Amino acid sequence: SLGRDDKYLVSLREKYAELLIERKMFNEAKTEIVNIIETRKKNDWKIPPQVLKWTGESWYKSSQTSKSNRRLYLNQTKKAEELVFGDIPVEYVVVTYVNRDKKILNFVKNKEVSGFFKYSKFGIKPVVGNVFAVRMQKVEGSQKYNVYTLNKTDEIEKCEAIKKVTGELRIKEGRNFGFIEDVFVGENVLNTIDLSRCNSLVSVYAILSFNKKKEQWGWKGIYIQCAD
Repeated sequence: SLGRDDKYLVSLREKYAELLIERKMFNEAKTEIVNIIETRKKNDWKIPPQVLKWTGESWYKSSQTSKSNRRLYLNQTKKAEELVFGDIPVEYVVVTYVNRDKKILNFVKNKEVSGFFKYSKFGIKPVVGNVFAVRMQKVEGSQKYNVYTLNKTDEIEKCEAIKKVTGELRIKEGRNFGFIEDVFVGENVLNTIDLSRCNSLVSVYAILSFNKKKEQWGWKGIYIQCAD
């Protein structure tokens, strides 16, 4: 999955083919073996006896090949990364902004940890408010993070930077925004709900947000609903 040249992978492919054969994944095994043979012939290398033996077996002759086993690799990547990066602690972050063109999202964990990372390799479609369990490391001298494992979670209580607040919505006369306790609720969020259908209480999901003008942290509502 790392894109190495095939000539560096022939020994690994041979071990992998053996595992695939044990699991009776014959089409995938044949795809690996064909790649081994082509690579060795291209480099004028000897073909190992075990590989030649496989090509004479009945399962090999009746199996089909694919252009590559890349889909299989990608299906196993998450498990592999969990093993490789298991010593890096899991952290819980919430998405604060998504740039879909560049496949980059901004996140916040708490008042001390926030930044951005590319999400393209994870095959996700994040939205603001999503909470992810991640293993990550900061790139020195920037707000960019390298993320090694990423899993979406509904356990928002594990993330310090998102909360649900229920209370009375306070809107001053002539204003197009309001507050629920210490949570700022902007016009764009208020426009998503018909407040006349609610009783006196509403619930809002809020994320930790840094106000650059005031240079301080606060809470910003991202979703509002009538309280149950």
